[in-house]
Amino acid sequence: MLSYFVHCYLKKKLLGGKVDTKISKPIGVVDDLDKELNKFALRVEDSYIHHYLELAYVVSDNILYVRVVNLVRNRTNAASLDFAEVLPEEIETHLKTAAVISMGPELN
Repeated sequence: MLSYFVHCYLKKKLLGGKVDTKISKPIGVVDDLDKELNKFALRVEDSYIHHYLELAYVVSDNILYVRVVNLVRNRTNAASLDFAEVLPEEIETHLKTAAVISMGPELN
C-alpha cells in the first residue's frame, strides 16, 4: 500500500509522469516483506490460540505475539519467565495472571 502511494506521488508531483524504479521497487519489497511477516504471525496465532487464548487479548501486535510465543512455548512456564526484554511491566503482569487462569488444553 505504501509503495502505491509513493508511486503515485513520484509520478504526479516529482517526476512529471516518470517513475523512478530505484525508489519505488525497494518500497514495494518492504511492503511485500511486511505482508509476509503478518501472514506468518497470523499462522502462529491461529495454531497457538487453542492452547493459550488469553495471549491474543493481552498482546495485540503480531510480531510481539510471535516473540512471546517463542519465549513461552508452554503456558505453564509463563509465570516463571522474565519478559522484560520483550514486554512492558504492566502487560507482563497481565500475561502471567492470564497464564495461571487459562483454560486451554495442554501442548504435547
